Amino acid sequence: MANPKQYNSQTKHYQTSNQTKELTTPKAGQKKFSLRKFIIAVLVLILLIGVVPPIVHWVTNFLPITQTKEKTTSSTPAKSQPKRKQKSKSQPKTQSNHPNLKTFQTLQINSKTGTTLTTLEKLWGTPKYKHHYGSEQSASWNKVQKGGSNASVDLQFKNNHAVSKSISDLKVTRKHLISKTDIKNLKKGTSKQKIVQQLGPPNDYTEYGNNHRQEWTYNSGLNGAGSASCTLYFSKGLFDKAYIYDME
Repeated sequence: MANPKQYNSQTKHYQTSNQTKELTTPKAGQKKFSLRKFIIAVLVLILLIGVVPPIVHWVTNFLPITQTKEKTTSSTPAKSQPKRKQKSKSQPKTQSNHPNLKTFQTLQINSKTGTTLTTLEKLWGTPKYKHHYGSEQSASWNKVQKGGSNASVDLQFKNNHAVSKSISDLKVTRKHLISKTDIKNLKKGTSKQKIVQQLGPPNDYTEYGNNHRQEWTYNSGLNGAGSASCTLYFSKGLFDKAYIYDME
């Protein structure tokens, strides 16, 4: 009996039942091919599961650290090197070794422990005048800071130690003229600090002897003739007496 024919919608032809079975039944080669694809897919999936997580872990942990380091290094400001001060060639150097009142007041007066001539020559250089007579010496330096044209520092030495000192012709600006009455009103025993408050600083300072007797001479800003002057005498740092000349 002949096999009935059936219409195949895919091929649009009539086929027998045997032909239909051949078309619908897959061949052995096709089964092997599909199984091979499945096995390959499984292997790829296993590889992905085993390899991807470590890569993700490395990326998520390593990259933030490197980025943080880059931010840290970029945000850290570079240490600026200190600028070297350039010496101005146009400005002359100040002569700090010239005699001045502040240094003068530190000089020691004593026949055994007084400041030596050698020390002063190192400090102020060679004096303008220097004389020797036996165990005694005298030396004089000019170009006194804040001094007039005749300003000088003079010292007497015995056995190379200073026994007297004086500084003269210092420039002083006074708030008011000093009168004869101002000097007469000074009381014995008044301190030097208080006298400076009342009269201002003197133009000349002199100190001598181991008992440190001192003389202050005022010759500027006085009420009187051009030759007017006044000398104050101190004993142990306190006012003792005054000598007035040509003041009003």
